Amino acid sequence: MKKQGGQPKCFGVNNAMRILIILLASVLFVNRLFAQENTDFAQVVYSSGEKIEGEFSLTQGRKLEIFDVTKKKRFSVAADEIVHISATVEEEKIEQGWMFREEGLKDKIKLAIFYPLRQLFTDITLTSGAVLHGHCNGLFYLEKDGDSKKYLIVANQKGENKQTLNDIPYIKEVSFPNRKAAEGKLGTLKAPPKTVLYNVEHDMTFEPPFNALVPGKYEAFIFHDKFPQPHGTNPYKIRYGLSGEKMPDDDVAAMQKKINLVENFFTKQNIVVAMKSGKTTYALMELTRSEANYDAGFRIVRWEIWTMEPTSSTWDIKKRLYLFREKLSDKEPLPKFEYTEDPTLKGLAENGEVK
Repeated sequence: MKKQGGQPKCFGVNNAMRILIILLASVLFVNRLFAQENTDFAQVVYSSGEKIEGEFSLTQGRKLEIFDVTKKKRFSVAADEIVHISATVEEEKIEQGWMFREEGLKDKIKLAIFYPLRQLFTDITLTSGAVLHGHCNGLFYLEKDGDSKKYLIVANQKGENKQTLNDIPYIKEVSFPNRKAAEGKLGTLKAPPKTVLYNVEHDMTFEPPFNALVPGKYEAFIFHDKFPQPHGTNPYKIRYGLSGEKMPDDDVAAMQKKINLVENFFTKQNIVVAMKSGKTTYALMELTRSEANYDAGFRIVRWEIWTMEPTSSTWDIKKRLYLFREKLSDKEPLPKFEYTEDPTLKGLAENGEVK
């Protein structure tokens, strides 16, 4: 403390207050700037009006899945693809509880229990501009100030006895202020008969007709027409396009070793080719059974895409997707399957053409 003009003056307290105010203002400014630039920043609104915000994420390695009721397909959506999520009420009511009068009988007894029920539609807008509309059950996280909390998106809600519909609020909207949707439209891809598509990004396969395709890149498989009878010496030809890098032989051998342990209707489950695209490892599988089918007269050959995931000691089969199948006569031996990699079948746009 110093004396100036005979009066004491305290510089320490005043300076500390100024520094504190400047620091608080700086923190608020940095937080606002971060929220404006962070593409993962999300704002959540409940049907009750409650609002929450924070940094959006999904469980590591997982995607948000929605069954689109229009396209009749299940889509897997990555966190960074989402621009907007909204929920609308499909149906809601107060239901009266009941029980069967006796086990095995259809007669019901109404109970003095009443609880709310709600069914919801979810719309997910993607960065491509496409909108998926259907039923979604999933969870996501919001992180704020180092604290991460879990939130649920649901297709069905059921309350407890004596609750009202207002007692079970739902997530009405999740918005990302720093993300924009392109003017993407659903596409239609032209292709010859016996063509199947695979989308690595959404981990989905598509059978013709190829309309209402979400913008993205598609890999094509063409299964050529059946060979003339007798077909013993005529190969069955398959053309395919698979993006990414081919897996090393040692990894493919390890995958095949794990696959051989899987019990299946098909006695042979062989990897045709295994690829890695980004973080996804997947294999084109040929599934055959030399023995006749349960229904006499034919055999079934099936092709699938298997998504594989490495562990510390082996590989796990994460997902199996159906591609195509053929019924062959059990009076003839299985044909030779001839595979040809075709670069023109790789990374096709949703409005492209398969030739």
